[in-house]
Amino acid sequence: MRFRSVSKPWKSLIDSSHFVSDYNLRPTQSHLFIMYEDTGEGGLKCVSVVNDDTFPEHVSDISAVIPNSVKNMSGSSLVGSSQGLLCFYGYRYAVIWNPSIRKSFEFKLPHDDVLTDHQYKNVFGFGVCPKTREPKLVMISFPQKPLETQNWTIDVFTTMSRLWRNPCIQSNMRCWKNQSISKISNVLCKSLQLSSSNECVGEFIYWCAFNTDDALWVVISFDVTNEEFGIIHLPKSIARYKYMDLSKYKESLVLLPHDYNIAKHDYDVWMMEGGTTKSFKRLFTINTTYDCVKTMAFSYNGEAILERLQYYRKDNVASVDIYEPSSKCFKCSGIRGIEGSFSMSSYMETLFLDIKLYIELLPSSKKSVSLTTPIVVVLLHLVRFSVDVENDALTVSQIIDIKYG
Repeated sequence: MRFRSVSKPWKSLIDSSHFVSDYNLRPTQSHLFIMYEDTGEGGLKCVSVVNDDTFPEHVSDISAVIPNSVKNMSGSSLVGSSQGLLCFYGYRYAVIWNPSIRKSFEFKLPHDDVLTDHQYKNVFGFGVCPKTREPKLVMISFPQKPLETQNWTIDVFTTMSRLWRNPCIQSNMRCWKNQSISKISNVLCKSLQLSSSNECVGEFIYWCAFNTDDALWVVISFDVTNEEFGIIHLPKSIARYKYMDLSKYKESLVLLPHDYNIAKHDYDVWMMEGGTTKSFKRLFTINTTYDCVKTMAFSYNGEAILERLQYYRKDNVASVDIYEPSSKCFKCSGIRGIEGSFSMSSYMETLFLDIKLYIELLPSSKKSVSLTTPIVVVLLHLVRFSVDVENDALTVSQIIDIKYG
């Protein structure tokens, strides 16, 4: 939906919330977004790969249409994707972007003191509420070492409130105690060390966490709708590994436990099955003799997509390879970048984050003017021209400046 110079009735139709909702009910094409540091020209490079039975034949370089707020962001990292939206964070700022209609907005992260304090670790999770279609970014900050004198903090940014809020009451006790989030005192304990690896599946954001008390991995969940945390205890056959990564295959959470060995680096691929028991089924094992391997995503056909570095290479160049479980062989995608710089996430085509969301982001005190008044109509046209023609994103402050500058 990039060609929007149409008649007023058509324009009104495609901008309506009903059209957006109906559009997202139809089957849409799945894509794999890959972000990495280029080996040739250097700098950030982003590609989109059609994720169907032709994978990885159709690759598009979309580096030119990445929002400037992401390109210029210090330490830009991909949080993840949900409902067709991608989320990035960097030093002090975060960006939500819809690659299908090339619209985005930027907002500031909370707690400058925590962001710059190396004693703390910050992990993020991104998801869109399936009921309200509201994007939410979760930020969890906790001390690198489990100390009783330091607090954990949780903050949630919602697009409709335009604010970061803390749904938890901070506590110096070993575990949080809070009435607004059920059973949180049994979930987020200071004995847990959360990993940056996260995935959004349906209405849940998942992180893997290492419990320093019993040296076992668990999975922490966050319900995007109810904003409740939960914990999934893993079978010891999975939880005992030294390392744990998360991924997603279609609409199922995938666990990738592994140990590190320079001569042999195997990944077991476990998929979480539905139901209240949260059982896990082992799909296959990835066998490799390469010393730097990281499973990033899965193709439409269930092939594992990995960042792989041959142990004898000295130039720190890694490639994106595909592991076929049936043949137990690798094939090359032709994508190469700097080792450790790869981030991947699947997304579907969607119209979420359309122009009306920018109006929703205006402070409540400045939304008293009717949306049919001339100044707002002019604002809408100015924003549409900037976003659609120049393929660039506006921040909330820029929109306010246009209207009230």
